[in-house]
Amino acid sequence: MTHWDDSQLHLIRACLSQDAETFSRHASSWDRAVDIDDIDAASMRLIPLYFKVAQSLGVKIKNAGLCRGVYLKSWYVYKTQGSMPLSTLLEALGNCEAVFLKGVALRSTVYRQDPPTRPADDIDLLVLPSEANAVIETLLARGFRPVANLSIKTFTSLRNGVNLANGNVNVDVHWSIVPICLDPEYLSRIWNRAQESAHGLRVLSDTDNLIHALIHGYGANSIAPIRWVVDATLLIRKGQVDWELFSREICATGWSEMAQRQLDILRMSFGIETPLELTLRRKRSYLAWVSRIYLKSESIYLRRLLRILGWDFGVYATNLQVRPTLVAFIRFLPAVSKAFLREYSEYKSQTKKSTAPVANHP
Repeated sequence: MTHWDDSQLHLIRACLSQDAETFSRHASSWDRAVDIDDIDAASMRLIPLYFKVAQSLGVKIKNAGLCRGVYLKSWYVYKTQGSMPLSTLLEALGNCEAVFLKGVALRSTVYRQDPPTRPADDIDLLVLPSEANAVIETLLARGFRPVANLSIKTFTSLRNGVNLANGNVNVDVHWSIVPICLDPEYLSRIWNRAQESAHGLRVLSDTDNLIHALIHGYGANSIAPIRWVVDATLLIRKGQVDWELFSREICATGWSEMAQRQLDILRMSFGIETPLELTLRRKRSYLAWVSRIYLKSESIYLRRLLRILGWDFGVYATNLQVRPTLVAFIRFLPAVSKAFLREYSEYKSQTKKSTAPVANHP
């Protein structure tokens, strides 16, 4: 579920425009609706692409200088904090294999002609669950530290990834591209379909990247994830999505209703049609139902309740690569409960440390 205002809608449509007239119409509407000096963070992420689309279509835009500055900043970050950390990161990983996700991956596929048009705040990696601890320990030895105040054991139990930071370099290590998956074999399939990109990075196939873009863009977020619309549209326009495979995999994971909603948004709000009539709906899954409510809820209390009612178990089962059946739930309930209590204890302990007064020494 995506939340956007009218100005963001016009900006997205301008970025997706393929002719000067359409671009000019939406760019003008966006200019009237916002002050370039006070735009939201989600829109700021699209400015580099907005500037380059205007340039490629030969359209003069208001505040062209400021937009060019945002693009040049993205170019600078890409050149100084993108390429260098990637080579260092690959060296640090050693024999551990990894597949690049999101911004870094898309820069070398659908944005490969002009990578800075797709800013990436961090480097996202997909690793095999069996190698997750080794990769994390390797990065910790290189000076990275978890952003959240939780232990690595808690992350690998109750999360599908961990955010590590070292200075201004952030690395998200994932062992699943979706938090909850009803098919234990899904990770193996997308891993085997991964391929080398034009920039020499191992990335997901366009089909799997589209699934990831749709699901990642679903739900509430501190920064509205409107960028998923552009990413998904460019993947579709590239023309290499295997739609029959897409349909099978979305049903297998249990995320079909969320993917269907995202595709409906692309069709109804942006005129993006898919070349195949998809029948994505399947027998309703309890965990899929919990996931939909959990992701779209902005209430912290409801989210906490849904975690207890099934979200944590679903993630835990996915991490163990087992099918989340009722039998599995009964079997893993003690372990999930212990992990939840451990997480709460760690959070309270870290919070207490971070708020403790600093002694004054004469």
